Amino acid sequence: MSNVSSSSLPVFALDAKPNSNITRHTATFHPTIWGDYFLSYDPSSAYEQERGHVVSSLDCYMKQHNTSRQDTIEELLKLVESAWKDINAACLNPTQVPMKFLMRVVNLARMMDVLYKDEDSYTNAGGIMKDYIKILLVNKIFD
Repeated sequence: MSNVSSSSLPVFALDAKPNSNITRHTATFHPTIWGDYFLSYDPSSAYEQERGHVVSSLDCYMKQHNTSRQDTIEELLKLVESAWKDINAACLNPTQVPMKFLMRVVNLARMMDVLYKDEDSYTNAGGIMKDYIKILLVNKIFD
């Protein structure tokens, strides 16, 4: 299996210094934001088949790297974990970019993790997402 480091993934450069060779992995789009969804994605679901534009990152990775489904899942999990480590490490280092902006990017990644961790909760919002919203907005924290 091919070892793919998170540093080879597309990154969003957040250093404001001109001519800087340093980039921050704070807004790595793949696999952090969508990684868990793609790992649990089942392209055989009836809804996705009806939509007619089924794309599976698992299938793409398996074809590109000639690996089994299980090896692909393990490798993508490693990429997701590595990307989160990069994000956390990058947030600890001072930068010219305001922390308020960085936290918005990190919170977007966190939200995507919640939305797509086990299922597509954005498309099927009535499931676990409904419970999360109740916990967040309706239930009392303290009595």
